[in-house]
Amino acid sequence: MPQEHVLSLRLALMGRPVRTFVFGKPVIHVGRDPDADVFIDNPGVSREHLRFELNSDNEYEVVDLGSANGTLLNDMPVKCKIPLATGDTVRLGKYTISVSYEQDRRETRANEAAPKPDGESHTMVLSREELTRLHERQLKAEVEPPAPPAGVGRSMGSPPVMSAAKTSAVSGMVARARFTAGIVGFLLGAAAGAAVVWFVVLR
Repeated sequence: MPQEHVLSLRLALMGRPVRTFVFGKPVIHVGRDPDADVFIDNPGVSREHLRFELNSDNEYEVVDLGSANGTLLNDMPVKCKIPLATGDTVRLGKYTISVSYEQDRRETRANEAAPKPDGESHTMVLSREELTRLHERQLKAEVEPPAPPAGVGRSMGSPPVMSAAKTSAVSGMVARARFTAGIVGFLLGAAAGAAVVWFVVLR
């Protein structure tokens, strides 16, 4: 069994799945002991019933620990260490454990998360100087908006821009209009005052 594989144990009670365990450790304890790796709370299971051990060939072996009811591997009594293969079934009491070797998904996730070699990565890495220049350009663009292209007139909807001569002429017309209005107002005020005096004194 290659090292990147783990041991998968599918526990079932009278054919009904109970739980699935996955181990990569060298020794796996099974029994009624609450501290066992595979805890089975059943009178037909001994406190320390059996264990799975990793041998020098990187394969797991099943070992019966002198259990009261014994251990069966593929319906054959386990009297010594027997290597396990995918598809084997270990029976203890009313429980069965289906054995299989599977790829270690933790290593697969680690390989997927690892950075890709040069030429496979699509992420651009900029130096500190390049980042500084880009930041300065961004700040300059925010403070000084770009000027309109040469030859392009005012945009639609913007107010017309008058020349200096036109602005001076308009200002003169406004001043004369204000002066005329002031004189007319003064004369109207004087006439109204005279009319009031005539009405009050002479009448």
